[in-house]
Amino acid sequence: MEDLSKDTRPYFDGRSVGLVAAGAGMQGAVTTLGMLRDITHALRGSPTPFGVAFNSADKSEARLAQTDDHLHLLARQVVEGVRSSMTGGVLQNAVESVLEGR
Repeated sequence: MEDLSKDTRPYFDGRSVGLVAAGAGMQGAVTTLGMLRDITHALRGSPTPFGVAFNSADKSEARLAQTDDHLHLLARQVVEGVRSSMTGGVLQNAVESVLEGR
């Protein structure tokens, strides 16, 4: 992270950050997700509204499908965050094509 301190936009400044936390139980995963949000703010980033916390001990098909859906939503929010901070051009077109794919 310290490598980013001297960039034009230091650390996560103005960047959309998707957060994922896993734990052997939901309580630990959710607590970790909260801490990751605090860390992201401290590094000048903008965490996405939706963060993903999941119980890594639960390998049921229903849980895996739900986690997959949550990760897709998180990815969409990260891409939309990038999109909202852009002014156009080639990168804008690339982001739009990603958003249309899902």
